[in-house]
Amino acid sequence: MALIGRNPAGYDGEMISRLIRVHDSSRSVSKTHLHVRISTEGLWVTDRNSTNGSSLSSARGGNTPLVGGTPMLAEIGSRVHFGDRSFVVDHA
Repeated sequence: MALIGRNPAGYDGEMISRLIRVHDSSRSVSKTHLHVRISTEGLWVTDRNSTNGSSLSSARGGNTPLVGGTPMLAEIGSRVHFGDRSFVVDHA
């Protein structure tokens, strides 16, 4: 499990393996913006009730906003948008 943001921090007692800090002088990315978790199904992405939101764009073209606190499976080839940043989900 990992958290992504400008200065990510977990909740009290939350077990987080990695904190991924994103430099963002425009502050479009929240301090703790996303929670990501790898499972056998793929990459689960959860918006941490961020100010500017998050979404998934599938490789086929659809864009789905993430509901804060609700995990969504990001398929291989999809793009995860958070603030004005993004990354593509690929194989390890």
